[in-house]
Amino acid sequence: MKYILSKFITLSKEKNVDIQYLMTINLRKEKRFLINEQLFLFFNKFVIANSFETVLDDYISFLKINDSKDKINLEKILKSFFDDALKNRILVPENTEEVSIDFKPLYEVNDFIDSFRVINVISNNKYVDVYLVEKNNNLFVIKYLNKNKHTSFKKYKKNINSLKDEYSLLSMFDTNLICAAYSLVINDDKNYIVLEYIEGDNLFEYVKNNNLTEKSKISIINQIINAIELIHCKKIIHGDIHFGNIFCTNNLIKFIDFGLSHELNGNQSEEKNGGVHIFIPPERLVVEGKSKFTHTKNFKSEIYQIGIIFYYIVFSKIPFKAYTWNNLVNEKLEYHPENDINIINLKNIKIKKLLINTLKQDYKERDILKI
Repeated sequence: MKYILSKFITLSKEKNVDIQYLMTINLRKEKRFLINEQLFLFFNKFVIANSFETVLDDYISFLKINDSKDKINLEKILKSFFDDALKNRILVPENTEEVSIDFKPLYEVNDFIDSFRVINVISNNKYVDVYLVEKNNNLFVIKYLNKNKHTSFKKYKKNINSLKDEYSLLSMFDTNLICAAYSLVINDDKNYIVLEYIEGDNLFEYVKNNNLTEKSKISIINQIINAIELIHCKKIIHGDIHFGNIFCTNNLIKFIDFGLSHELNGNQSEEKNGGVHIFIPPERLVVEGKSKFTHTKNFKSEIYQIGIIFYYIVFSKIPFKAYTWNNLVNEKLEYHPENDINIINLKNIKIKKLLINTLKQDYKERDILKI
């Protein structure tokens, strides 16, 4: 049987300092992803319809492999790429009629979600719509699971469970440092969470647009430490720590989006994989293979992610410059905070110690202390 690259996907190469291998997905909006050279070359074999067996033979011939064990090992590697590509519909059977999914939000401005009037569509994500809504002159945010965006009922049920998990986890907190969840609606017609509306900017924009004093930076850092301690004390892994999931107003922070969170040894439906690549700690990186990083998350990996955020708050930049995945991996594996010239030149000893302790290469040595 022959397979072909999905019509919604294109492959390209760009040259900056090094060659970048890119995969572009065009569905509701264009998204571009860095992929490694091995995947690029493999997927490129299916730009024209091809069978897995033919592609395997091409590799064996090109690499001049004669040993039977080497052939078997190569087949295992390529088969893992192939199976993963089929699962994620990067490759599809030849002559498959691919139909784009209706990715439009279910509601428009001035529509009603039960008793909530839609003020604005905040975001239109893969499976979820996020709305700014109003009720009795009060503003809220609704995270709405859009059934029309699902082609699989199994996936829809799985995402309903994830929505329940997120509400359950958020309901464990009673603090100004974490977004409040007010109610959960689960029924045959609608599935959504009503969340606190948070004014302000995400942390990246807030630091960029405000000339923060050292006192303000320390205040924000200590609030983040308090929040992550609260989260970890309840045996919860946030799972998606990055600038966009911390909002700041008047130097007051708030953590949002627990969609990838899970409770260690808890009752959640499953551990969820994901995260922003620049924040992935070195111990989770995979240099080669079909996945860019391992699924394993722990408290120490989140301390590292918080360390990158602290670094940005202090220096208004991140400690890595890489434009390609392989370069990013190498930078992270070679990075030692005690040798970073920016950290070395810091006059505030407590901040210097905090950055070194949170960004240590060995996750067992990482620690986080208030300053």
